[in-house]
Amino acid sequence: MVQKKTQKVIVRGMKKEWFIDHFKDMEVYFGGDPRGVPAYDSDFIGFYLEAPDSAITHIGLVDQIERDSDGATFHLKAVIKLDEPIKVADHAIRKQEYWELKELGIDKIGLIFNNFFKIGGTS
Repeated sequence: MVQKKTQKVIVRGMKKEWFIDHFKDMEVYFGGDPRGVPAYDSDFIGFYLEAPDSAITHIGLVDQIERDSDGATFHLKAVIKLDEPIKVADHAIRKQEYWELKELGIDKIGLIFNNFFKIGGTS
């Protein structure tokens, strides 16, 4: 069983056209090279768009995760556009990185939203 990191955001680097495909299908696939598959599960996926954006622009809320021998598919229940994109000045994100919710400035909003579903909201 894969450990879940509930306070972490898996930030996925991608081209803008790939983001549109993920957003349309409400799922994010990690696969191919084993180093490209997250070692941990998370409740959040961050979308880092390559240049010219070079920023994390959206956060996906994970509904369920399917893992198999080839990779992992994170199915999303919502995608939220950040008010202000988070610029990553010192490097581009190519595959994935783990970030803290606080680093994205959404820790309280994310936790309240996430707990809403646990308390009895609809999902």
